Amino acid sequence: MADHRAGRRKGDHAQLPPGARRNRLFLQWTPLLLALILLSACGGVSSYSSDRPVVSDPTRVIRYVSSNLESQQPRIVSELARDYEREHPSVRYEFENVNTSDLLQRIQLLAASNDLPELFTYESGKPLQQLSEHGFVLDIEQAFGELGLGDALNPTAVKLLKSMTGGKGLYALPLEINIEGFWYNKSLFEQNGIEVPKTWDELLQAAEKLQQAGVQPFAVAGSQKWTLTRLINGYVVRKYGFDAMARVSRGELSLTDPGFVEAADVVQRMALQGYFGDHVNTTDLDEATAMFLQGRAAIYYTGELEPSGLQRSETEPHRRGPDRLVQYPACTGRRGRRRRLAA
Repeated sequence: MADHRAGRRKGDHAQLPPGARRNRLFLQWTPLLLALILLSACGGVSSYSSDRPVVSDPTRVIRYVSSNLESQQPRIVSELARDYEREHPSVRYEFENVNTSDLLQRIQLLAASNDLPELFTYESGKPLQQLSEHGFVLDIEQAFGELGLGDALNPTAVKLLKSMTGGKGLYALPLEINIEGFWYNKSLFEQNGIEVPKTWDELLQAAEKLQQAGVQPFAVAGSQKWTLTRLINGYVVRKYGFDAMARVSRGELSLTDPGFVEAADVVQRMALQGYFGDHVNTTDLDEATAMFLQGRAAIYYTGELEPSGLQRSETEPHRRGPDRLVQYPACTGRRGRRRRLAA
């Protein structure tokens, strides 16, 4: 992370006032796990300067910057914060949504000016590790232990999130753990005599058969960008294993290695074949979800974030039964194992 503050030498830790170090709340998304990081807000934030006394702001403003809409993952935090705000007139809660593509630069600029919000979404791996090394984020495990809340942390989540910073500390508090896979429309599969694909070749064969029958194979929210990278990521995980991105971070793999190039090429060819529809680059999440629910597309890659929305509906008579969630198909030359998912 570039450091734009005057008088700072490369490698120096950020010189934050003690109160500010305690008050950074951090929310993070990750490539392999949709997770949020929460840094505790203990006490008030004060304005700071080395040549003048600290002056407390009578109104405590708690900011949350996220690439998600407030109605999505941030909802639980926002609801609790607004409840607290109503009971404490001296506290004001503010939520700011930024584009995913702008998030990294936005947070880096705020960090460089020592103006990080109390809560924010960020990238895992090296970007997060750099913030932790400069003292901008709180070790959640240590803080929860001091508060007597250590047992409230999920051990599996703790292990995973600590691995993203080289085991140096826990800087992420997950609000959910999400299983990802392909949802498919049972009725459309049955009508076209298609079995559930177990390999990538079988998935492409199913897509071609659906397209020939006049059915759009996949519903993809291409305008969000990350939905396409999730397809690439899933393929990479099947090629190299679940720890593929961690190995990239450690320098054991490179994004230019054959498996990564192959993954990007496969997904690009799927788009060129028309499997994602004619307007994939302008399709948003709501439209993609509606396409799948209305039977206009047969396959939808997502998690089980809102499984109730992907079940049978009396208002959608074209669906004879619930849709199903299946694991990511296997790839040739794979290292990653297929695990059975409840569907």
